[in-house]
Amino acid sequence: IYKLEETDDGLVVAEEYIEGETLSEYLALGKLTEAEWLDIAKQLCEALHALHAHVPPVIHRDIKPSNIIINSKGRVKLIDFDSSRLHKEDANEDTRLLGTERYAPPEQYGFSQTDCRSDIYSIGVVFDLFSGFIGKVRQSNWKRLVEKCTSFSPDSRYQSVDEIAKEINRIEKAGSVKRWKIGAVICVGVT
Repeated sequence: IYKLEETDDGLVVAEEYIEGETLSEYLALGKLTEAEWLDIAKQLCEALHALHAHVPPVIHRDIKPSNIIINSKGRVKLIDFDSSRLHKEDANEDTRLLGTERYAPPEQYGFSQTDCRSDIYSIGVVFDLFSGFIGKVRQSNWKRLVEKCTSFSPDSRYQSVDEIAKEINRIEKAGSVKRWKIGAVICVGVT
């Protein structure tokens, strides 16, 4: 967000214009390599790491392919923070029925409060879409990663995106793709 200005007509928000294609469009093409898909997964972890590292953590709550843009340089941008919120330590539950069906975790339907593990559920659903692009050597490990991310109970999921990053590194090692670590952050809409 570049600028917020309150006018007589309401609030004007000036945001970065991001040119690129959505992850939905990339998935429809089906032409990227396994290494490119794994790179996209890593960049999504980096973006979530940045959000969740805030104090209090920022929970996106609407991670889905149409809210992920890949620019011409291959950098992933997470967009649409309309459903996001700050984690409230003392709350038992939060707003119900936000997010997109299938991508939203059970707690967004009133079962409990959303937290960082809610975004982990959503990223797991997105990662499941990558399954057809992950080679046979890594397929069973990728499936386990997705299943753990999308467990009904937040306590059964990965507890942080750092844990997912370590698992992706392990999966990559099984097929000899280079290691990575969370560092550079690209995230749109968080100030």
